Amino acid sequence: MADGNRKFDVHQLQYYFDAKQKDSKDSRSLCSKSRRFLDLRDRMLNLSDQDFNLAIDTLNSLLDNKAKSEAQESASGQEKTHDALALYERSQSSDSSAPSKVSPV
Repeated sequence: MADGNRKFDVHQLQYYFDAKQKDSKDSRSLCSKSRRFLDLRDRMLNLSDQDFNLAIDTLNSLLDNKAKSEAQESASGQEKTHDALALYERSQSSDSSAPSKVSPV
């Protein structure tokens, strides 16, 4: 039996269709990257052994450097957060021991 009085929340439908559209875009992007990677793979397999090894070493170096720089940025960000927190705690402790500069009115 079909119920003709079913009600749907428009926001839920909008959320569903927005999610479907995003999934579609993500899928197209992934397919494009996969296609480009497979094309590169086929081209690399046709290289001589010396050129293939050079290309692999270059890619590994590029990817390793990228991973190292991201790790350094993350560590740097954590250090800055720690330093900012320590500075804030010091300023709070020094403010609590110092007399108030604002007179109560």
